[in-house]
Amino acid sequence: DGTDSTDLYLVKVYYRYWYEESGKMYECEVPIRVNKIEKDTLKKVYLFYRPVSSSLSSETLDITAATGIDLTDFSFFAVLQKDEVTPPAKYRLNFTSPSVKLHTNANPALDELITHKAEDRIAMVTVEIYHKDELYFNEENRIVMVQTSKGV
Repeated sequence: DGTDSTDLYLVKVYYRYWYEESGKMYECEVPIRVNKIEKDTLKKVYLFYRPVSSSLSSETLDITAATGIDLTDFSFFAVLQKDEVTPPAKYRLNFTSPSVKLHTNANPALDELITHKAEDRIAMVTVEIYHKDELYFNEENRIVMVQTSKGV
């Protein structure tokens, strides 16, 4: 699109896992999302996610950046979809980047999912994201849409 790549961040989100084969451990990364975002507009990153299994008791969120990028300039919002962990199951989100501002509903201090705020909500909330120069706001041109689970 003619944009100088030095004006962009490349944001990659992927699922990393390990497996054993023939007595050796292997690491695998599965890309979930790769986006190019203008540097002067990126301040918040929202991650809406579901665990691999509803019985999973812990996961690790590892946020890293290329050399020269100060992660303290950004806020990260890791939002676990509340219907994916069956109460009263305990769930811990382990976070490996202490210098990053993280906001999450998966409370690492209490090992439990925070749900009371969702219970107070009376309406469904819909967030749609389009390119900033988009003129037609419809399903065909939409980049992504997220809806809450509760409606009136």
